[in-house]
Amino acid sequence: MLTPSDISVIVCTRNRPGYLREALAAIQKNTPTETEVVVVDSASDTDETRLIAEEFGVVYVRAGAGLSVARNAGIHSSARPFVIFTDDDCLPEEGWIDVVLPHFEDPTVGAVTGRMLHRSETAVEAPYRRQHLYRTPVQGLDAGHGAVMAFRREMLLRMGGFDDALGAGKPWAGAEDLDIFVRIARVGSTIVHDATCIVWHNNTREGQDYVNLHRGYGLGLGAMIAKWVRIDPVLGARLAWRLMGRSAVRIVRAFARKRPGAHEHAMFSGIVTGARQAWTTPVIGERFVSAPSAVVASAPAGTGSSTPGVSVELLRILDETHLASSIQYETMHTGCIMVLNGQNVRAADGSLDREKILTGVERLVRRVPEFRLRVIDSPLGMTAPAWVPADDFDLADHVHFPEGVHDLQTDRLRWFIEGDRGLLPRDRPLWDFTFTLLSTGQVAFGARMHHANGDAKWAMERLTELTEASENPEETPPTVSPRPPASRALVPLYAARNWWRVQPGISAAWREYWRKPVVKRVKRVVGRNIRPLKEVYATRQNLRAAFIPPFTDTFFEVDASATTRRAAKLRGSLNDLIVAAAMCAVDDDRDGIDVMVPVSRRKKGDRAIRNHVEMLRAHGTPSSGLPEVVASVRSQVATFARGLAEVDQPRGRSIGYVTLVPWSREPRFFSGDAVERFIVLPASDRRDELAVFAALYGDKITLTVTTRAELDTEGVARRLQSMLEGVDE
Repeated sequence: MLTPSDISVIVCTRNRPGYLREALAAIQKNTPTETEVVVVDSASDTDETRLIAEEFGVVYVRAGAGLSVARNAGIHSSARPFVIFTDDDCLPEEGWIDVVLPHFEDPTVGAVTGRMLHRSETAVEAPYRRQHLYRTPVQGLDAGHGAVMAFRREMLLRMGGFDDALGAGKPWAGAEDLDIFVRIARVGSTIVHDATCIVWHNNTREGQDYVNLHRGYGLGLGAMIAKWVRIDPVLGARLAWRLMGRSAVRIVRAFARKRPGAHEHAMFSGIVTGARQAWTTPVIGERFVSAPSAVVASAPAGTGSSTPGVSVELLRILDETHLASSIQYETMHTGCIMVLNGQNVRAADGSLDREKILTGVERLVRRVPEFRLRVIDSPLGMTAPAWVPADDFDLADHVHFPEGVHDLQTDRLRWFIEGDRGLLPRDRPLWDFTFTLLSTGQVAFGARMHHANGDAKWAMERLTELTEASENPEETPPTVSPRPPASRALVPLYAARNWWRVQPGISAAWREYWRKPVVKRVKRVVGRNIRPLKEVYATRQNLRAAFIPPFTDTFFEVDASATTRRAAKLRGSLNDLIVAAAMCAVDDDRDGIDVMVPVSRRKKGDRAIRNHVEMLRAHGTPSSGLPEVVASVRSQVATFARGLAEVDQPRGRSIGYVTLVPWSREPRFFSGDAVERFIVLPASDRRDELAVFAALYGDKITLTVTTRAELDTEGVARRLQSMLEGVDE
């Protein structure tokens, strides 16, 4: 049961010692003695505030200018689990604390507000109709006001406190209380209004001061609405509609009474001006960036907005093609196997230490926000599918521990990344991990991802984030994930918002939109809508058997330094040698051999574009030796990388694709275990004769060779290895 010792009363004041003395006298009279009282001096010009606080024996805190700044300083100065704010010109009634506390026994309640009456009124005379509970962000506009409001202190800290740019003492001199109510309701907490918690307010503003007060309120309201339109357009539009409607009604009523009030016009004008001013002001999370720097107490490291805005990231054209059909979706599964030494991720009895592994995965996955995103379709195919946060993300769905002990040399290689689970579920983030105990005492860490997540270079960068540079694990601070849209029907709206934000102006946006032909846009929309029909056709015709024939994988390692020297001797790069050797490892053709070579256009650290490669069709002339093919490949790759095209390029038999991707020259670790071997399994068209993925890690290059099952996979791998090592010379 909560007691009065669980709450602090916070009174913010500036240059009003007379009001403060009267307020503290009422608080002292009507508040239990065990309740802490904090006076926050918001940059008063004299010492009178401090002296009055000392006279009443309450806690005194000095803060910078601004009501929100002072309130945040009060939050940090208290150690009680609950805080209640009132103003220096308000006098609380007896029992106000006892009324508020019981509501917080309900863990879903985040805030409690009370009733403010003017001293010229009585509780009976004042008209009053207000609901008791407020559960939605729009209802937060009606939940109460800053004259009497109580909160869970931990929730305020987690949210980063009040928005310092709003409230009295700032240009946007209002709405900081409504803003915090909206934010609290947005995280799913309930706001309770209890009309029996009463404070009496002394209204001293008259004439032009009263008009200026309402203009300040309007500026704050307009800035708050503009902020929410930018964070969450749907919520922002609903808040704006509610607010502007009320303002219009007040003005119409004033004219109907033939007594239009200047303060009503001032508030309406302030709303418009505040919205215009705030539209380009930077926002981080749910707060303006341009907050004053005069706050005495700052939020603890790691605290911030608990509910960032809605996140919608449209798939690019190449990403979308990987999901265009069930056949393409299946073939674009890829993955890697990191062989750990097993010293730290095994229990004392030799089995896998599942708890330690899960802890390590949970810590490292926080570094990769993309691993908490899933794909949803846009309604009627209006846009490409979108990556959105998976609000039901459960790590247990993505980490697997097969039973028994297995052998990397004899078991099917892809089993170590996919087990017997089948394809990745499309309604979850497109990845999973498999930890398998090997007969050597090592542990196979299989990481499976879908190519829609990103290309090979993108995946290597994410694997670097999922591992560490030393055997001493580094802590990853907890992060707050953005929210998915309330419905997939809102995907086009959020996509339009994101697109508009990156446009430099209206004319540039117009040109950019019409850069793509309308016919092409229409075809894409139609194509998305007829995909179910294509799937029915593919199933009836059993196209999967034709497009995904049986295939086999094998792998081998070569010394990186020796292979690099051999490539240099042949006057080519490591990539040129591997591509040329793959061409020479298969049966020759009278028209020559062609392979597809991915050429990355990705800049280091660029994670925004997930798949950023172009494919070069490299040609090897018939009956050519390895040195000639290396020279030819080098010339073709260099020409393609410069954005040029070979003129009259001959076409030979296309056998598949070959790529080399470096990972790390230095050792990498997972939960203290060193990665001793790194194997990457290619994603390719299964009808191809050959796919070769070479991964450079440490002083080794591991090459994975995938061929159709009817071909001699081991034979191709042996010939490829012999040419890379030069044993045939």
